[in-house]
Amino acid sequence: MEYLFCTDVDDAERTPVEERFVSKMVPDFLLRSYDEAEDEYDEAAGAYDMPYSLKLIRSICFWLGLILAIAILKPGDVSFAEGYHNAAWLYWFTAGLLLVAAALRIFERRMQRRMREDAGVKAAEERTGASSLAIHEFTGSNGESFDIDVLSFLYSGDERRLQIKGEANIPVMRLFQRDGDVCLYKRDRVYSFKKEELARIRMIHHGIPMTSWNKADSPSQKEYTKSGVMIFRGDIISGLRFCCALDIVRDGETASLLFPAYELPVVERVTGLLASELPSVAYDSSVEIERRVPEQQVDAAPPADVVADDERVRPLFYWSLPPKELRSAWFSPASDVEFRVAHPTEYGILMFLMIAFFLVPPVLYGRFAWQIPGAENNAWSFFGFIGAFVFGTGFCNIVAAWMRQYFGHFVTIACFVVGIAMMTIGWVHL
Repeated sequence: MEYLFCTDVDDAERTPVEERFVSKMVPDFLLRSYDEAEDEYDEAAGAYDMPYSLKLIRSICFWLGLILAIAILKPGDVSFAEGYHNAAWLYWFTAGLLLVAAALRIFERRMQRRMREDAGVKAAEERTGASSLAIHEFTGSNGESFDIDVLSFLYSGDERRLQIKGEANIPVMRLFQRDGDVCLYKRDRVYSFKKEELARIRMIHHGIPMTSWNKADSPSQKEYTKSGVMIFRGDIISGLRFCCALDIVRDGETASLLFPAYELPVVERVTGLLASELPSVAYDSSVEIERRVPEQQVDAAPPADVVADDERVRPLFYWSLPPKELRSAWFSPASDVEFRVAHPTEYGILMFLMIAFFLVPPVLYGRFAWQIPGAENNAWSFFGFIGAFVFGTGFCNIVAAWMRQYFGHFVTIACFVVGIAMMTIGWVHL
């Protein structure tokens, strides 16, 4: 099984599988014309952008003024008039901050209005649109077409042992039909798939680490969360619980186009395939989607419907620090998506243990240390309290080994040694 627009790190020298489906290459002069028009528009519009320094000043003035205004207006023992009498400068300073923020906001809006009225900007925008239209006419995507998110990532392993390296990208590609074929357009290439090569649409039960987002709507909306989008906090996403795969068979070999489930209605509309085994996702009821089941199932070895790690959860220990790029990825909201989806029960247990190991040492230290008279006002007790957190971090690192996010024995030992030293020093000085 191969994935379009994804790279197998174990066979990185191999020609990308999607190259077998290229049917058209956009001429360089069309791409160059579009790039030049886009650069011209960016330069013309950029002249009306408010400098970053002024944006920063506006934000500082607004938030600082808002905090001070809330403090001034908050009911208390001192009335508004008495407070003004005692510190009139603070009131004027707060008003000045808010006025500066408002003035800069008005200035920015006026600059934006002038940009929309500028003849040079309009001309550059029209040229960009004409260049884009010329490309779409050449590729055949100027009729009914849809911009969809496609999953692209580095991976290793086969279908049932899939391991995604880092986070997935979601490039936007244009999906359309041309001369009876289903086509994808991306930058300088058109990929074409014959209708008889389309085998099925299926679901891949595997967590996809992903933090980027292309849609204008908030990812926390129900239509997206029902489609597998995992929310980390607010509008920040951490990944997908599952994704969809369009299986394409050519010359007896199967390749899969992976895409988020929220794109399923559009993919079904263009391909005509029925994804009957998928859970319900939010469909646009205003769009009539014609579904069809292929009259003849394509003769190919059916790939597994479930991509999961069937191995038992085992720790992965080692001495030295992992590579820098791996350590950086672990601090991303998407770092544990694969493990969480593959082992939801174990994930809950490990998170509980991690929180417990992090909090129990300082709680116990404070429980015994602050029984000593005067300890609560002693700075050394706080020093030992921080040391207890460091000590607990060592246990958290051990638990992380079961999630394949271990920072190494050296970090664990350092946390234990430093934590015990800090707690001892703090206790001795109580």
